[in-house]
Amino acid sequence: MAGRNYDRRGQQRAHAYHYDQLSQPRRHAQSDVEHATATGSSYVSRKSDGRTCRSQYDTLDLPVVKRRVFRCIVWFGLIAAVCFLGYNMAYQILAVVKGSGHTDVSTPEFTLYKNSQFASCVQRTPQRAVNCTLLEANLNNPRYPDLDWIGQQDRHHFMSGPGYQITNDARDPRPSWCDMASCLAEWKVIPSTPRNSALGLTALKAWMHLLITAVVVLWTINKMLSLPETCNRHNPIDWSLLIWQVGELGLWWWAFGTLVSNPDVAEPVSLVGWVSTWNMATSFRFHPWSCFFDRDSKTRRGIIIGLNVLTFIQWAATIHALRLQDSRDSMQKYDCLDSGIESAPGSSACSDERLCSTTWLFQNPDFMSEDNETSLVFYKVAVYYQIVIYPLIAGAEAFDLLIFKGIDFEERLYLKDNTWPETKERLKKQGLTRSGQVPALEYKGLILTGHIPILRFLSRDLGRYDGSTNQDKYLVDVVSDIYVDWRVHWVTNLKGPNSEYKDKIAPQYYDLIARFYADHEGPYLLGHVVSYADFAVYVSIDNDARTGTLPATLPDSLARFKTAFEARPNIADYVKQG
Repeated sequence: MAGRNYDRRGQQRAHAYHYDQLSQPRRHAQSDVEHATATGSSYVSRKSDGRTCRSQYDTLDLPVVKRRVFRCIVWFGLIAAVCFLGYNMAYQILAVVKGSGHTDVSTPEFTLYKNSQFASCVQRTPQRAVNCTLLEANLNNPRYPDLDWIGQQDRHHFMSGPGYQITNDARDPRPSWCDMASCLAEWKVIPSTPRNSALGLTALKAWMHLLITAVVVLWTINKMLSLPETCNRHNPIDWSLLIWQVGELGLWWWAFGTLVSNPDVAEPVSLVGWVSTWNMATSFRFHPWSCFFDRDSKTRRGIIIGLNVLTFIQWAATIHALRLQDSRDSMQKYDCLDSGIESAPGSSACSDERLCSTTWLFQNPDFMSEDNETSLVFYKVAVYYQIVIYPLIAGAEAFDLLIFKGIDFEERLYLKDNTWPETKERLKKQGLTRSGQVPALEYKGLILTGHIPILRFLSRDLGRYDGSTNQDKYLVDVVSDIYVDWRVHWVTNLKGPNSEYKDKIAPQYYDLIARFYADHEGPYLLGHVVSYADFAVYVSIDNDARTGTLPATLPDSLARFKTAFEARPNIADYVKQG
């Protein structure tokens, strides 16, 4: 794109703008990392009535009706999750309060029968006829049940749920567990104590993990769709959720450490806990946490980066935990009490040592109803979906941050000397400019003129550098219009230098522009996001420096912007060319 500028000797020449194509993702997710080239400003905008947390994402750019629909869906999901969570907790509390009493795992009765009700069932008369001979034949049948999937080939000595009913429903013709226990009255009962690994992940516990995660995530999504709020550091809901997430994070890593150090003994860990950490990293961009930090806060940026790194580590650890927990059915979940075998009910031809050394007797595939199994299927679907979707989102953001789209161009420069009138007429005849003025850009079969209109066109065509919300677009337009007004005075000053421009007009322009740059975190007009207005403002600083009309001291916000802009790789290379 051809344009006019001035070299250090003040000689006017046409030149080409070198666009620094740095990534500006249009939408951002929970794993964003803010740095000098990162995405959207998230801190505050200044208002006369105080400091207001600024929206991080471009959701406010959605049509009002669509945004309200999304918020209604989120609130419906939030209310539903809270209701189901309350029901889950109430059910468990009532089960404890109305239960038969506390279970003492050290009692002889528990070491023999656990919570199986075997002692009472063997004494009852079966409610349904049970063929005990057939039952024993089924236990030795190599075709059913098939336990090869837990590594127990040729050891088919487990009663399987499909062979009997668990709930003792009178409408079900199958015998119940209690009916079948009557066939085992003479069998040897081997006393044992449970390991933590015997406490499987029940449907109630799994769904509690999932619902709690859903509540905190939906609350953050609601903030993404909400209007900016006045800073308030004492929001009880946000503080409660933060305390919960921090506590959950600590407990998760403690449980994971226990699982890794001794998987045969440890209790299973939550497979969705890492999502809360990801959510926490995202929530630090919003009210009220953004209100605790100043603009360009390295502490806040470090917290967000650290939480995102921790999210990735926890995600990878969850995959390892999932692999360990998927092999739980082949783990030994009970420890044999050989000292109590002799006095235990029943008889066996095997010695005490033989019984205790037969480890598959103490593995016990998880015992649960079909309803529980169905509930856990939905839980696992959510778990696998989250595990798979996270690297896709994180990978897309990393790609958008690191891989940027460049535009190859051919630069043609024209000196503004006695050859310029002839050159201008030739450009007009070639159809490259109607007014005879540059810059002019040939792009996708179009001839574009006027450097600010060209910048706007390229920004909108690329989907970058134009802001993501209506508020951002307005701000970019305002500053670029102020730049256009400044340029009129600057060009007039070239025709004959005057003190009014240098001493009054230029300082007023930079003071005005500096106020806009001071309103946001980050060095650029939109915070950490580069806009086409930044290119224009930098050109004004550079042009005044070349003509000796730049104020001796720039306002702090503009000085910070100039330093950051010149540090961008493509800009730095272009500046070195003079």
